[in-house]
Amino acid sequence: MAIKKSVYTLITLVFFLTLLALIYGQGSKVNFFLISNDLDDIKHNPLNAQISSCEPVALVYHSDIAKEPGLEAALNALFKDKHNHRNGKKNPLRESNLLARVKQGETISIYLHGQITPISECEEDLIIEQIKATIGLYLSSKPYIVYLNGEPFDFTQAVKQK
Repeated sequence: MAIKKSVYTLITLVFFLTLLALIYGQGSKVNFFLISNDLDDIKHNPLNAQISSCEPVALVYHSDIAKEPGLEAALNALFKDKHNHRNGKKNPLRESNLLARVKQGETISIYLHGQITPISECEEDLIIEQIKATIGLYLSSKPYIVYLNGEPFDFTQAVKQK
């Protein structure tokens, strides 16, 4: 009798945990770019591209799951990605501490708060290309302005503005 009750309790528990996972575990796919030293990665997706800093590298399209869809979630997923991926991709923003907020309007306002911290001078240009390419995925033809800590963010001088 005790075994029958335990099995019933276990089945009920699994059912409710599965239901909770389905309700709260649903996320949205967001897209951003990482960096790869393997230039062959360019061939894997038409959005991938070769860029140069100290040496040529590949700007590689990457997808992740976030709680919400859209540019704000994509930028925040990019900024939170702190690990080196097993497939050799990396995030030059991994030492940075940034948070994004996006406000809709005739011109989209993108507010970045925090610190951009490149690991080396070689990564400075990669960070800029990574942010610009990620924004381009969502706002390809819409006008936008980026602010870093409340000041207009000049991509040509971005890292030097820290």
